[in-house]
Amino acid sequence: MNIRVLIITISFSIPSFSNAMDLPQFKATFEVDAFGFTVGQARQTFSCTQDNEMSQTCQLTSIAKASGWFERFINESAVETITIQQQQTEFNWVQYQKKLSRRYDNRTEKKTITLKKDKKNQRILFIEKRKQWPIKEYIFDEISIVYAIQHAIINNQPLNNFYLQGDKIQQKLSLNIESKNKKINLPFRNKLRTTLITFKNSSLDAKVWLLNKHQFFPGKIKITNKKTNKTITLELDKLQKY
Repeated sequence: MNIRVLIITISFSIPSFSNAMDLPQFKATFEVDAFGFTVGQARQTFSCTQDNEMSQTCQLTSIAKASGWFERFINESAVETITIQQQQTEFNWVQYQKKLSRRYDNRTEKKTITLKKDKKNQRILFIEKRKQWPIKEYIFDEISIVYAIQHAIINNQPLNNFYLQGDKIQQKLSLNIESKNKKINLPFRNKLRTTLITFKNSSLDAKVWLLNKHQFFPGKIKITNKKTNKTITLELDKLQKY
């Protein structure tokens, strides 16, 4: 269960460092819907340790798996771990690792994908496949890109020149703000006001609803694969700050 989200272009003024806001630590549970059914959950956490007065090292973790009856038909589960460096108004991607398990009747297959920033050589390395791409200033994987958007918005920063880094391709993203006051219903509350952002590339269309009164935390994420015409939706079910 992957979250593939994309973005670029929005103009805000950049605040002074004295007004900088770190992304708050959290625990969140999303319901995952596909084929018109709730097929499982994605549990995400964001925790940080203070390196010094100005810098934090943070870990974003997402655990996604099918639940109930759908466990018989969806044989995949994934644990994704991302390292982020927060400093002043900066939200910098450092590393992404995905541990994927596929269950069969007589065996379980495991696969690891590790993407790592090599600052010395200005490259992003796919460790297991020995592939590499150039470093871009605003580059994120498919999970952390959503929180990079949140961080930029709460700090009134521009969102241009963002890139999405995957294990197959690195791609520049495009974004459009459809509404700053879109109401949605979520499992825990109705009529929440959100900022609706849409973005796309050659293979998918995506929408993200950011909760206006919850520091623009993602309340709903919807991704459609253009090639298969299949859609996956994540809806926030529970949010708890540390």
